[in-house]
Amino acid sequence: MSKLLRGSFAVAQARQCVNSWLNAGRNSRVFTPVPRNQPKMLRRASVMVEKLADPETIWKMAHPGKTHSMALPITAWYIGAGIVGFLLLPLFIPFSNLMLVVIPTVTVVTLIHFFFYSYPQWPLKTRIRQYITSRIFHFYGMYLSWQYHNDSKKLHHTQEQTLLALLKENATTQYSTDHNLGNITSIEDFRERHPIIKYEYIRPYVEREMQGTRNQLTKRKPTYFGKTSGTTGSPSIVPHTRFTGLQQLGNLALFMYNADNKVQWSELHWMRPVWKASYTPPRIIEKTESGVLRGPVTANPIWTKMGEIYTVPSIAFQIEDAGAGGYVQILFALRFRELGAIEGIFASLVYFAFQRMESEWKDLVNDIRHGTLKPDPKVPLHIRQELLKHLRPDAQRADELEIEFNKGFEGIGSRLWPELGIINCITTGAFAIYAKYLREFYCKGILLYSTCLASTEGFLGANFWPFNQPIPRYSILPRTHFYEFIPLEEISKPDPETVLADELRIGSDYELVITTGSGLCRYRMGDLIRVVSFYNQVPLFEFVSRASAMLSSKGEKITEELIYSCLSIAEKELKAAGKLERIADYSSCESVLMEMVKAPLTQKGSHHIYFVEMVPTKPDADVKELAKELAEKIDHEIAKRHFRYKELREINSLSPPVVAPVKAEAFHRLKEYMQMTSTASFAQIKIPRVLAKQELLKFLLNERL
Repeated sequence: MSKLLRGSFAVAQARQCVNSWLNAGRNSRVFTPVPRNQPKMLRRASVMVEKLADPETIWKMAHPGKTHSMALPITAWYIGAGIVGFLLLPLFIPFSNLMLVVIPTVTVVTLIHFFFYSYPQWPLKTRIRQYITSRIFHFYGMYLSWQYHNDSKKLHHTQEQTLLALLKENATTQYSTDHNLGNITSIEDFRERHPIIKYEYIRPYVEREMQGTRNQLTKRKPTYFGKTSGTTGSPSIVPHTRFTGLQQLGNLALFMYNADNKVQWSELHWMRPVWKASYTPPRIIEKTESGVLRGPVTANPIWTKMGEIYTVPSIAFQIEDAGAGGYVQILFALRFRELGAIEGIFASLVYFAFQRMESEWKDLVNDIRHGTLKPDPKVPLHIRQELLKHLRPDAQRADELEIEFNKGFEGIGSRLWPELGIINCITTGAFAIYAKYLREFYCKGILLYSTCLASTEGFLGANFWPFNQPIPRYSILPRTHFYEFIPLEEISKPDPETVLADELRIGSDYELVITTGSGLCRYRMGDLIRVVSFYNQVPLFEFVSRASAMLSSKGEKITEELIYSCLSIAEKELKAAGKLERIADYSSCESVLMEMVKAPLTQKGSHHIYFVEMVPTKPDADVKELAKELAEKIDHEIAKRHFRYKELREINSLSPPVVAPVKAEAFHRLKEYMQMTSTASFAQIKIPRVLAKQELLKFLLNERL
């Protein structure tokens, strides 16, 4: 009996540890350990919880009787009872007396909530706008969450209704007429009538829209033309209309409501200034012949109407040079002690911002101490003068920063900003390596929340589960797009078969195909996703890679996800051996691309080349020997996980891989080069994990050690 009591006590204490972890001030993922002087059974229970419980299990342990279901605790009975009660109440209390009580009570409660909830240093107009917007989004998001839950039980029906609504929205367009889409009545009819397409198929319609010819791809007049980065090919242009804008706002409300149930999203990200680490210079925005602007979707005018809600004055976004603008962004973020969230779009942007902070912290501290902005000819005089109006000498803050910087940069994020709880950025695919370093070094204990999977074409999925780390999972949005999926084995076929959202299988990989309100029909996204779970009938998926981002000189199809996974394992082994501190960045290519640029090869036969920026443990380490060892480990790890690769290696059809070490910050220079030689903004640029462009390969060849 005594052992049973001690065991129950141990479990209770372990649960307290879990609760302390979950309810920590910034939703940190740091587990509160049990002290060594506590009973052995208690420590065992704590270790069991820490090691064996995934985020879902821990959440359920800390909230008995609750689930992660998005279903609202509202039934028809409760709604009916509430309506009847409200209607009958005037029979017992005179209506005038009731209003005398209700109106003042609601007003007082709202005012108290407003003054405690909103940021006091904002102008009153901004405070009111942000507060009212957050409340509207909360209640609208509550309704959309209820709708999402109901839709998840009848997915096929919902998707069919969504398809018909999207086709009806653009039924009178030239594209719809040319493809006879106006009288489609079912999913089957649509799939038979319209082929799977890529951007070139719709390019003539988009170009006519940009020239001012109306009703080509969209019925409504475009409000903006979103332009892709063109990292993996030529840029694509997608029209955005008021219809798609309202869809985006609805998706934002749905996300915000569910995020608020798990993290302090509105409080940290909406009701106080945010550091916007992403940057889009004005020169990137172009005006089309139709008079409508064209540029990155992140620079869509819909987001510029938010007002002065960032840590930096909005005039700073007019700085043309991304480097000069980035310095100003960091400077103003450091001045703000109460920072609760960073908006980075991509993990790489946040990583480079912290990296720059590490190299230029003395200038930043000096500017904060004296209320100055260091000389930079790339900041126009009128912008500099306006920024200086917002800068005041702050010796106290400068001293705080200097002390923390001198301690080193491990965990610097939470030391500079104790209330920093959320970094909103994409952490998958090409950005996984940056997210890993942020979690392990700069931003220990801070939640990196990949809120959605989005592209210029639209929101593809939303992440309602912030603690599913390090690989986020997303839900499709059944009322936003009509989804189809190409199975992995069909991707290379000219006319691939597709399956619907309610026909997917857990563990299988697919390429996304969407039909949208922008007039895109059965449009191949080129994104590979993996189904990992279901919410009722709605598939939940992880992003794998771009479908084109594969090493496949002999048909082996090595995805960028597999490359990163094996590279991480090799890095871990070399780190444990005391030879490598970390891998800062990487890319890869097939040997045939080297032959195309007439670069000398170190070995014969088809093989993979990995360009790796390594940080050895010892400054005088033999980097070339380390590269050979890394290549052997990558080869071994891929062979363990990929049967076709192993088979090709065993018969010598595929030669061993080669690791080509590159100079420090080579990939940062590559990113700057990509930005200078394209029309994309710095925020849009992604380092390709599998090289396809000869000019990028030539650049990295010049960066080799």
